[in-house]
Amino acid sequence: MELTDLFVKTGLTHIARPQNMSRMLPGGTHDGEYPLRRYSRISELEG
Repeated sequence: MELTDLFVKTGLTHIARPQNMSRMLPGGTHDGEYPLRRYSRISELEG
């Protein structure tokens, strides 16, 4: 738990056991980034 607390204080957003590292929840972070934000863009069209 001490190591986990240290990781959280340094800014990590996803801490997992080695066997679960490749599992992601929908909308979850990966390498400190939200993948959906990287690959999407919001556009507005005024009529």
